[in-house]
Amino acid sequence: MASRITRTTRQWLIDALFQLMKHQDYATITVEQIYTTAELSRKTFYRKFKSKDDVLNQAIADWLKDFEAAMQAAASTDWEAFSSAFFLYWNDYRNQLTVLVQHHLQGMFLADMTACAPALPWLGSQSATRQAFLLTGLAGVLVAWCTSENPTKSLNITALQAEIAALMA
Repeated sequence: MASRITRTTRQWLIDALFQLMKHQDYATITVEQIYTTAELSRKTFYRKFKSKDDVLNQAIADWLKDFEAAMQAAASTDWEAFSSAFFLYWNDYRNQLTVLVQHHLQGMFLADMTACAPALPWLGSQSATRQAFLLTGLAGVLVAWCTSENPTKSLNITALQAEIAALMA
């Protein structure tokens, strides 16, 4: 397990990348800009990451690791509980997800999210096809929600759940 200092340093670099992405195209961001924004040295950056892509991949991996733990803790046993826990968790990451979408990088996130489906309560008990359908659908709604003008925390989840439940029947 990484030390507290390593986790903090990594988080500073992740935060710096997302700060830069709010104002600059991802493709033009340099490693130097990331470590400078984080107020760290080049040597420190390369002790933690190989590239800016590694920084982004680490951010996504951290989110999904915490997502799996949150979903396990929620122990959702049905569609309504699962989808509610899903949106409650991702509400905290709305700003970062919005930045990914603005830079057309949501595909990295969605692919990794789909891979974690079997480990999720309730969803993991579904067939692989149903897992892919449900998680891809939820992720699509998540992307639309993150980029909407005035998203509400609840996302009118009750109406959405009813619509999807009808499709699943």
